[in-house]
Amino acid sequence: MEFSQFANILKRYSSTTNIANFVVELVDEIMEDDFNIRNPLSNLGQNMLEGIFSGRRQISKSNANAIKKNLDKARFELYIDKISPDARTELCHILKSYVGSDATFDNIASKCANLFADIITHIADKNTRYSDNLIHEFAVDQNIKENSLSYETISLLLAEVCLCCPLCGADLVRKIGMSAVANYAFVDIYPLYPTKEQSMQLGAIKVPDCDLSTIENKIALCRLCESEYLFTFSKSLYDKMQVQKHNAKLIFEAKSHIFGLNIENELTNIVHSLTSLTNEQLSNLLNYQPTKVESKIYPKYSLLKNQIRWDIVQYYNYINDLFAQQSSAKVNKLLKTVQYASDSFIDSGLEQTVVFECMTKWISNKTDTIDITACRIMTSYFVQNCEVFHEISQ
Repeated sequence: MEFSQFANILKRYSSTTNIANFVVELVDEIMEDDFNIRNPLSNLGQNMLEGIFSGRRQISKSNANAIKKNLDKARFELYIDKISPDARTELCHILKSYVGSDATFDNIASKCANLFADIITHIADKNTRYSDNLIHEFAVDQNIKENSLSYETISLLLAEVCLCCPLCGADLVRKIGMSAVANYAFVDIYPLYPTKEQSMQLGAIKVPDCDLSTIENKIALCRLCESEYLFTFSKSLYDKMQVQKHNAKLIFEAKSHIFGLNIENELTNIVHSLTSLTNEQLSNLLNYQPTKVESKIYPKYSLLKNQIRWDIVQYYNYINDLFAQQSSAKVNKLLKTVQYASDSFIDSGLEQTVVFECMTKWISNKTDTIDITACRIMTSYFVQNCEVFHEISQ
């Protein structure tokens, strides 16, 4: 378990409202109460402390070592014992996968103290240098031990959401130089061990048909969204999570069909040309309404339709002129590849807005282009050119 996870769980039981102060308070309670011993986090600024709480920053190895040298688990047990009886019972359920199924009202304070000490010790002792294979490193390093999930399951859950939180879009794994930071947790969509508050909400939710202990009931989220889901659980949030899981599965399955698809260099050259395009080069605008768009986009996606219209009017002729300069055989091969990719997403049952986003990201990945706007314009071109989406039958 990461410090940010632990802190987010305990924050709800604290009367300290300021996040930075709470982080310092939490570490104070695991250290010896001695005038000559100073909490190393008390020297940090508010932004740094808030970053540690959210998981965006980490407690440094030197600070963790300073805390480790002065650990006082008995003191932290007293801190937990001050929490209300109902809260301690709730902690048993929330931390069950970390402290064991034998956690009870009577021993949860001791288990929390041991867990917190282990977290600090892990930070102090761990080697923070990682290879490029981030999924594998983190799977072996922590999640297999904490969640009893296999490497294959962890890899699949992270790949399913493309290493991005499906709720807020935050990166689930960040690499800075040779150091890497894990920012993810695996959540049971339908709570396997519901708290008292969650149980009150579950009455309005139908129990899923799947085995709740399997991957079908799990999703990878960032630390903050995990905390929000656990502590503000509601039917509306549950329904939203089910949609995210459903879409993530469909997208992942569709991507498996197009994984080996290669595209011609012509598309890469055109997308890169769009990234450096100036207004002076856009002299040949489309002077008629892109009618093919009207027949392909459902009325409920009016924002998407308007965006595609704008892209086509501005850029369709420019892209057409670039394609005209290429080998017709290669262009035709490229268009067939794009259509196959689009059909794979469409056939999976995704909504048009999601298909359009998937195609934009696919073009970005295939052309090694970080300019998403240029990739979006390219997707709009393919809508008008009949490679993306089909005419809606009346």
